[in-house]
Amino acid sequence: MITTRKATESDVAAIKVIADAERDSLGFMTRLTILAAIREGCIMVIVVNGFVVGFQHYYHRKRDRQTTLYHKSILLKWRGLGLGKLLVDSVVQEARALGREKLVLKCPVDLPSNGFHQKYGFQLVGQEQGKKRKLNIWEYKL
Repeated sequence: MITTRKATESDVAAIKVIADAERDSLGFMTRLTILAAIREGCIMVIVVNGFVVGFQHYYHRKRDRQTTLYHKSILLKWRGLGLGKLLVDSVVQEARALGREKLVLKCPVDLPSNGFHQKYGFQLVGQEQGKKRKLNIWEYKL
């Protein structure tokens, strides 16, 4: 059985394992960062047969009608099955219910996840120089 849901404090260890496996792509996420995001209600997880196999970290900005997507990862052996789409679908549904107008994210230009974002329907709206590498800026209108 596959479900998406808001992360709970009991998911911190699983999310940390997934994030650490993708440290080169996501950067370093501390347990405290994960816990704070969970307490703010800003991490969605995907659960397969009772096990967390992926997560999406996001934030509904208060100053405008935008939801910003941050870290997203699916365990390697679970990729290519549409689980990332299910995670983003869950965030889209929540953002629409809150009256948001768009999702925005930044992704290093050299990562394959750019293909995921394009296939999902995000539009490439620009690039900027990040701390270590160039970033694509993607938007998804709700």
